[in-house]
Order: sequence, then structure tokens, then C-alpha cells
Amino acid sequence: MTYPALCDAIRLKHVVRLVYHGGARDVEPYVYGRSATGDELLRAYQLHGASRSGAVAGWKTLRVADISSVSVTFEPFTARPGYDPGDPVITFVNCRVEVK
Repeated sequence: MTYPALCDAIRLKHVVRLVYHGGARDVEPYVYGRSATGDELLRAYQLHGASRSGAVAGWKTLRVADISSVSVTFEPFTARPGYDPGDPVITFVNCRVEVK
């Protein structure tokens, strides 16, 4: 499932509230696209919420097929140190946070 709202959030640099594997998460979305195998992916920095890995905050790569709900908040963010716009996992980029 494609979520055009993810590109809107990336362009505006707004936090996204989503449900992933049944758990609510708030994330800063950075790169949205496809892997070499065709999986739709979102690279994001998770602020808080559910996590199957146990690491609540930090960089995540989420399979878009496992996202069941997306809403863009009005909470802005700035690009974090460590953000790599040339993410090697996402080979076809729909949209990404641009840094100057």
C-alpha cells in the first residue's frame, strides 16, 4: 500500500503517527521508497512508541506493507545527525528529506 501522506510529511518535515505491527509509533520520516527486491520501505527515526526489537527510540527501517495507519502531525522536526540521504537499502526513492 502506498501512502502519499508519507511524502507530504517528509517534504514538510513533520512527525508521523503510525501503527506498525499493531503498535502505535511516532516517527520522523526521512526516506520513502523501494528496496532492490521491490519492498516498499520507510527509513525513519522513532521518537517513542511500540517496538518489537525493544529499542523504542532510534533509526528504523519499516516495511510499508506492515503499516496499518498513517497520520501526519503538525509537529516539525529538523534533520538529525547521522541521517544519510543516500540510504543504500532504499534503492528507488519516492521522496526523502533533503539536507543543505
